[in-house]
Amino acid sequence: MIPTPAIASVPILRPNDLKALAPHRRSPEDYLVDKPASAFAEALRVLKTSLTHARVDRRAKVIAVTSAVPEEGKTTMALCLTRISAMSGQRVVVVDCDLRRHSLSSNAAKDARVGLLDVLSGDRAWRESVVQDRETAADIIPALATRFTPQDVFDSQAMQRLVEELRGAYDLVILDSAPVL
Repeated sequence: MIPTPAIASVPILRPNDLKALAPHRRSPEDYLVDKPASAFAEALRVLKTSLTHARVDRRAKVIAVTSAVPEEGKTTMALCLTRISAMSGQRVVVVDCDLRRHSLSSNAAKDARVGLLDVLSGDRAWRESVVQDRETAADIIPALATRFTPQDVFDSQAMQRLVEELRGAYDLVILDSAPVL
């Protein structure tokens, strides 16, 4: 096995850490907003900086967040990276690309009426699908529940166009992807 250097270490938030928050706000993404000077927030700032400056020749503007299997915290991490970026003054959008579970949308964009598949099918413009995060100035493009999901939607020219347009409109684009397994 070839050793890989770590780019950041994010501390685990324990139940006692979250008890300092109101009961309806006991989540890592709300802890981040309520405790912006915490070690957790600082670790996310380091992670964001490490990711966006990982390439020597240019700054990364699109970051995909994934995990091996569900329930490993990828959506939490995607939303935390989105919020810490917005809190630092960046124009940031997170796109819910997990079409099966769409947990980002279920938690952060509950009232959305237009989703990613509406945009990719050409039925709606991406700007019509944007929902603002309730805590920061970040934008969210949700994935809504649907009965039919094309297999190759992320390999489509429509997705490539969307990412290019978002790259031009935002400082940072975060893709909350489905688990790889």
